Amino acid sequence: MSLKLQLKRDDEPEPTNACPSCGADMPPSAVICIECGYDTRTGRRSGEENRRKLSPPIIFALVLAVIGAGATIALRVLNSSSDTLPPPSPSQQAPAPTAETPAPSAPDTPAPASPEASATAPTTTDAVAAASAEAPAAEPEPEPEPPAIDWTAIEAEQLEKATEELDRRAPMYEAGEAIELRLTNGIIVRGVFKGLTNGEVTLAVAEDDVRELPIESLDRQNRVRTEADYRQRYVEFVVKRRIAEMMQRASTNAP
Repeated sequence: MSLKLQLKRDDEPEPTNACPSCGADMPPSAVICIECGYDTRTGRRSGEENRRKLSPPIIFALVLAVIGAGATIALRVLNSSSDTLPPPSPSQQAPAPTAETPAPSAPDTPAPASPEASATAPTTTDAVAAASAEAPAAEPEPEPEPPAIDWTAIEAEQLEKATEELDRRAPMYEAGEAIELRLTNGIIVRGVFKGLTNGEVTLAVAEDDVRELPIESLDRQNRVRTEADYRQRYVEFVVKRRIAEMMQRASTNAP
């Protein structure tokens, strides 16, 4: 009976305490929680003090220290490697001179000029100034003259142009054409143009009425269309007047 009671006591679970930090079960004899690392003696989790101590400034200082130590080690390695370089091979060594090279002679130093010579000799600046004063000033280049106008060619061009304009605007009368002649006195004569003979215009007013009118009795517009010589003189007169106007404008616009 006693044995059964003893086994029953051994099977009973061991009482536990709750972790003040995370609430996990802790044996009564435990000091540190195995779940969160809470230390019942200090009231903190394990590692919090170390994390608090390692503030950002301290971490930055540690990083700088590590970088400086690495740089120092690298410089020492480079210096040691440069000190322990092997000597150059015999083929890389400079060949021994075969003959003695004479020492270069010192250049001849001109003797200093005497004070009197330096005082009387003109300097380069004075010589340049004297030469520029003696040289005459350069004359400005003349402006190019405008090309001359070929008035003969212009007159021929205008003659041709005026003749074409007159032929288009007032052509010559042709034989058999019904025309209307205006005289210088204002009288108008209508009929069929027969032609111009001995300075007279033959005009058939009716079947039995043929008149001969002196060419001088016609006004300018009808005479230009009847007499060829007068027509040519009229064209030349118009062209000469145009050329005179062109020359006047060209002289006015000339500099």
